[in-house]
Parts: sequence; C-alpha cells; structure tokens
Amino acid sequence: MMTGKERMLAAFEDGCPDEIPNVLNNTGLSMWRGHFWKVFAEGKPWWIRNAWDIPKLLEVEEKQQKICDLDWIWNADLCPSREWRKVHRVAPTARAVYMVNLVPKDRREHIRQYILEEPRPDGSSYRVSKDVLFRRYGVDMTDIITEKEDVEKYITVEKAEELIETGKLDWIQAIIDKFGEEKFISACNDRSPFTSTVNLMGVATTLTMMIKNPELLLQIADRYADQLIEVYKAIAKIGADGTMGWEWVTGEMISPTQYNAIIKPSALKVCNAVKKMGIKYIYAPTGLGKRWQEGLESMLDMEPDAIQLEESVKGLDTDMAWQASLLRRKGLQDKVTIFGNIAAINAIQNSTTEELEEEVKRQIDIGREYGRFVMDAGAPITPETSFERLLEYLTLVRKYARRIQ
Repeated sequence: MMTGKERMLAAFEDGCPDEIPNVLNNTGLSMWRGHFWKVFAEGKPWWIRNAWDIPKLLEVEEKQQKICDLDWIWNADLCPSREWRKVHRVAPTARAVYMVNLVPKDRREHIRQYILEEPRPDGSSYRVSKDVLFRRYGVDMTDIITEKEDVEKYITVEKAEELIETGKLDWIQAIIDKFGEEKFISACNDRSPFTSTVNLMGVATTLTMMIKNPELLLQIADRYADQLIEVYKAIAKIGADGTMGWEWVTGEMISPTQYNAIIKPSALKVCNAVKKMGIKYIYAPTGLGKRWQEGLESMLDMEPDAIQLEESVKGLDTDMAWQASLLRRKGLQDKVTIFGNIAAINAIQNSTTEELEEEVKRQIDIGREYGRFVMDAGAPITPETSFERLLEYLTLVRKYARRIQ
C-alpha cells in the first residue's frame, strides 16, 4: 500500500485511481482550538498553540493523524521567531488568559500585552478576546499607504534565509522531520497576495479602491506577492511538498473583469514562481460557480497544480461533474488536479448515512474517471458535526477511495 505522500504526489502526476488520497482542508479551524481539540489534545491546554510549545503541538498532530489517517498535514504554518518565543509566555489566571512579555521595554509598560481569552458577560464560559480576533484584519491604511513608496515602506519582504535563520519555520520543520516521509506536507495554506491585501486594507476599503485607485491595489498585491514568494522559497528549501493559495474576494464580491485586472496579475506571479520551485500550488478561490465560469476559466489559464472550489452551501453550483467537464474541455485533465468539495454542512453534518455514502461514492467515481483527484471537503468541518460523524465520513472515504486488489 502506498503512503499518504505517495498517493498525493501520484494525484498531481498521473492520477491514482486505485488509491485516491483523502485530505481535509483547514484542519487548523476544526481540529486545533476547535470542536475536536479535546479528542486530540489529551488534556493539554488550548494555549500551547499561542505559546508555540512545538513538542506538545507535535503530540497533538500525531494523535490527530493516527485517528483520522489523512494523507496530508495542513497545519504547517509560520510561527513566531525564536527570539519572540523566548520572551513570551501564556499566563492563565482565574479572570482571563494572558500573553505575557517577559522583557517589557521599560518599567512603565504593562507586562500583560493582551488577553487571549476572557469570561463571557454571563459568566457561563470563556470567549476569545476581540484583541486576538481582530488584531490582524481590516486596518484602514488609506491615509497611510497612498503611493508606491508607502507600499514598500509598510509591507516588508523578509528573505527566505532570514525566515529560516530567525526560526519562523521551526514549526514547519518539526512537522517535516516528524511526518515528511509518510505525509504530504502542505505549508502556509491560508494566503494569497490579494487575501493579504484585503487583510491589510479591509474589505470595504479594498472594494472601494478597486474603482477609485486600482493602481495602488495592484502595487500592494504585487508587494505581497514578493513577500509570499520568499515564504514559499523557504518552505521549499526545508522540504515542504506544497501550499494552498486561498483567494476569497472572488466570485461572491467581484466580476471576472475585476479579477483579471486587479487580482490575477499577482496570483499568476506567485503561481508561476511556486511551480518553478518544485512544490505543488493548489489554488483555492471562494464564491465560484457556473455563473462565474468566465472567471474560473481565467484562473485555470494560470494552470495551477490543483484547483479546489467551495461546496454548494452558499447556493453555488460547483458540482464535481461540471468541474471535471470544464477542465477536460480546456485540455487540462493532464495538468490540473481537482480537489473534492463534499458539503461540510449539507452532507457531512446533516445528511443521513445513506445520503452521505451516496455523495462520497459519486464524487470519488467522478474523480476516479477524471484521473487527477484528491478527496476533500468543500469547507472546514463544522462545530455542529459530531466526532462520530467525522469518523463515519472518513471511513466511507477509505472504503471507496482505496480500491486495492
């Protein structure tokens, strides 16, 4: 029997009809600090991820892989530098859980930098602090970044060698050392140049700039492309197998024309660079369906190693048969791998066992006929999905995906 890594690599090359690989995207959301944390953590506190306790995190990952038997590891991401980890620790108290800086800049600085979690107003349980939820997203920089010089000043490009030397790839390296022979390691999966642009400028500001100042948006996205290319150089150097470029301001919010003019240039730049590095590039746009087919065809012209579309829960028509037919018509069946998009809510969470089995078998049959196929869910596993139901789904995938003679 092939290893998970061998199954994945085969799915990117000639196809693997007898052993279709099985993965779950965004396991960080559903498995880490999420609804299945207690199953995999075995009593470890959730904040070991905030403290970046790498040995304990590896134990959690190992338990998850042992139970779920996935063919890849998705949780490989950049971590804080070794210097940051040396001077920070998590401090739980009766009132809240804090992140503590052990070396404040001066004595007047409050040692508790921010709250990780605090009690709900009704005292029933805890919630993640808004300081944590919103500290990275939606900062309106329109009065600060107004020209190309500002873009270069405020968006830094850290070289691959610096990322490695400062320890920001220590978590990815630990995963590769532990699982790299058996599993396909997909690293730094939740980003793209334009996703980073939106995270910086905010959704409303970005959409407004598409009309009022598209040239500046192009400059910002191009700068983020340079930043990401260095990240990908670093993960390729230490032995990662691939990455997923998540593009979320697409079909739901903009037209194919806007995509081509503003988002595609930086996306294409990254896609071409990553493929030259020898690692697999999985493009994951959101909000796509038959009504946005023109935009999807433009994406496919970039020839990423793989494409993954969302499930249909948003009213999108993203049926696997349509995807396979479109790629064949464009002559891409020997170039682009399709990732499955089993509906996380309508199928995995809410359907009967018979309905779930039927949909799993249907998608695998389509993928097996197409050739280059990886079985996946079209969205993260939901909090309302029981652990037993997750295992039922994974068992069904194994039953139909691995046709061993």
